[in-house]
Amino acid sequence: MGNPGIDEKRNSWMRDVVTQNETSLISYSRSLVRDLDSAREIVQDAFLKLWIEIPPPPTEQLRPWLFTVCRNAAYDRLRRSGMVRQKQQELALEAPSYSEDAGAALDGKDAAKMLAGFDQLLTPAQSEVLRLKFSDDLSYKEIAAVTGHTVNHVGVLIHQAVIRLREAVEKQAQQQAGKAGGGP
Repeated sequence: MGNPGIDEKRNSWMRDVVTQNETSLISYSRSLVRDLDSAREIVQDAFLKLWIEIPPPPTEQLRPWLFTVCRNAAYDRLRRSGMVRQKQQELALEAPSYSEDAGAALDGKDAAKMLAGFDQLLTPAQSEVLRLKFSDDLSYKEIAAVTGHTVNHVGVLIHQAVIRLREAVEKQAQQQAGKAGGGP
């Protein structure tokens, strides 16, 4: 039998990890597999893997480790269902336009709010890194660890996505101003 004090400490630690990370992991996993039940199973499996991991990842690497485990499990699930080729092709897409004159970058809260409405304007890779940055508050280094991109490429993807979102908002504002400007 294990030491009751150590077991209770580990149980308490695990409860805290689940409480702090479950919602964002489910949201992230769901964005990959597009199914809530599958996302919940993926996250449950990630927590189980964490529980049996001896020793567990260091505290500063815990969130990236959990996101990576969920990402890998999501792609395993997609592979088994035959959808991984489609997802890989989507992730390989390059941004069709890039503008240096888009102006100052949006702050994190604005980008997170807009992502929900303008997600179709972004490549899947851009959506993924924006979600991890602004919704899940991961650093570029952590996002790189989760996605397998370099830290520099994460920065480029976020920059391109923010520019694209800014352009869409500016276009939408111009269209609304045109409608409000006394059109028939």
